[in-house]
Amino acid sequence: MKRLILVVGLQKSGTTLLSRLLQETGLATNPFEGEGNAFWGNEPPFSPEGEPAGAIYRATGGERGHEIGAGYADAGTARLLRSRLEALDSAPGLWVNKNPYNSLRLPWLRALFPESTIVSLVRRPVPNVYSLAKKYVPHAESGRPPEEGWWGVKPPGWRALVQDDKVVQCARQWSLVNGAILRDRHHLDLLIPYHELCARPADVLADVVAHCTGSTPASPADLAPLRCLDDEHEHGSRLRSKNRYYAERGDLEVPASEPVEFPPFDADQRERIERVCAAVAGRIG
Repeated sequence: MKRLILVVGLQKSGTTLLSRLLQETGLATNPFEGEGNAFWGNEPPFSPEGEPAGAIYRATGGERGHEIGAGYADAGTARLLRSRLEALDSAPGLWVNKNPYNSLRLPWLRALFPESTIVSLVRRPVPNVYSLAKKYVPHAESGRPPEEGWWGVKPPGWRALVQDDKVVQCARQWSLVNGAILRDRHHLDLLIPYHELCARPADVLADVVAHCTGSTPASPADLAPLRCLDDEHEHGSRLRSKNRYYAERGDLEVPASEPVEFPPFDADQRERIERVCAAVAGRIG
C-alpha cells in the first residue's frame, strides 16, 4: 500500500500551501483529482452524495455535517477506498491528499488507513476567520458560493449556527472544527500552525516526511521563509483567494501589496472573534 500523507485543517488554514510545498519540492506527489473529493465521495463538496462520505452525510439529513466517526470504517468502506487507491496511476514514493472535510473524520481516517501520516494545519482565529468571511462576498473569482448560508467544513449542528453576522458564524465554525481536531488529536501525527509553516517551511517538510518514512530527508528543500498573511485582517485585501496566484505565476509567493476589496476587521470584530474562539485557541497555544 502506498505511503499516504493526509492533510486536514479548516479551509484557509494553510492546507493548500503545505500540499503544494510537498509537491513542488518533489517530496510527494498528488495522484488524486484536486482534493480527492471523488475518491472520498465528497461530491458535491458542501452536500455530498457520493460513496462513502455522501451516503453517510445523507443518512443524517446533513445534520452531522462532514463528521464521520470510526464506526463507519467498516470492511466494505475499507475495500472500496483501498481499491480506488490501488487504481490510481502515479509515480512511486509518498502520496499526499489534502481535504478540509476530513478535519472532522480523524477517527475514520485512522481506522481506514492506520499506516498513513495524518497532518493538520491550524491558523490563528482572527486571520483564519478573515479569509473565511471573504467567501460570503460574491465576486468574479469567488468559486463555489455558500449553500444554505454556509461555506466550507460543516460541524455537527451547523444549520443552527447560520446567521447574518458572518464574522461570528465563521468564528464559531473555527472553534467547532478546530475543537474537534483537538478532541481527536491522538489520531494526528503532526499539528502544524500556519505561521510556523511560513517561518520554517523546510523544517516542517522534513518533520512531515520523517513521520511518514521513519527517516529525515538529508535536504528536503532549500526554502526561504514564506510571507505569512496573518496580518491581512489589519489592512484589508483582495477578495480573490491567494491560491489563484499559484495557478497564474507558478510559485508560492503572493504580491507584497494588492487592491483592497475586503476591508480590514475593526477592533469590535476582532474582539468578537477572540471571545468566541478563546477556549479552543488557548488549548492550541
